[in-house]
Amino acid sequence: MAETLRYVLAAREREIRKLIDVLAPRLRPDLTVDSALDLTLALTLPEIYHLLVVERGWDHLLYETWLGDTLVSQLLRD
Repeated sequence: MAETLRYVLAAREREIRKLIDVLAPRLRPDLTVDSALDLTLALTLPEIYHLLVVERGWDHLLYETWLGDTLVSQLLRD
């Protein structure tokens, strides 16, 4: 089971890195691809969704809007 989890997390990271690589020319100047990947991995953790939507009662659309706005403001140039 631990091996499967490592595989799933590694696959998730690879797919997010592909997205960050595409966005690289638009990243904030103070970010590297690796630091942008770190931020994206942290902000998209399932635990954050669970906390905000399941435990705190956020609407799915509110969470989606918050996450999108947060990712844009944290990753991309103005």
